[in-house]
Amino acid sequence: MRAHLIIATALAAIVPAGAFAQPYKCVGPDGKVSFSDQRCETDRPKVKADFEVSDKDAKGLTAADRERIKALEAITLDKKANNEQKTAAQLEAGNIRRGLEGQLSAEDKVKRESLTKELAATEPEKRAVALRQLRTLYKD
Repeated sequence: MRAHLIIATALAAIVPAGAFAQPYKCVGPDGKVSFSDQRCETDRPKVKADFEVSDKDAKGLTAADRERIKALEAITLDKKANNEQKTAAQLEAGNIRRGLEGQLSAEDKVKRESLTKELAATEPEKRAVALRQLRTLYKD
């Protein structure tokens, strides 16, 4: 009797579980009948997307943000740009990447544009003041 029990246990371990899978009868779009061990495509529940499609990438940057960062990076590499302009470009790019640019008010954005124009001044003192004000604006 023990021998039969050992043989039955060994056979149960050897026979794959998939051999006892439930067969599914599927009818394709062309009317052909097929059998499968998996549910038919038409029987599967439809999965709803639990996310919204956005124009932002994985880092939360829009296409406009990426273009602006590219332009700012070009300024930092420009040999004709002065050090204050390069620093201001790095500040703005960093704020865009951190999502802080969107927190600026319309008034702050106008002020930023005005200060950015002042960075092109020939007098180093004016450029230094403009950069300080930009840092204050960005709270850097």
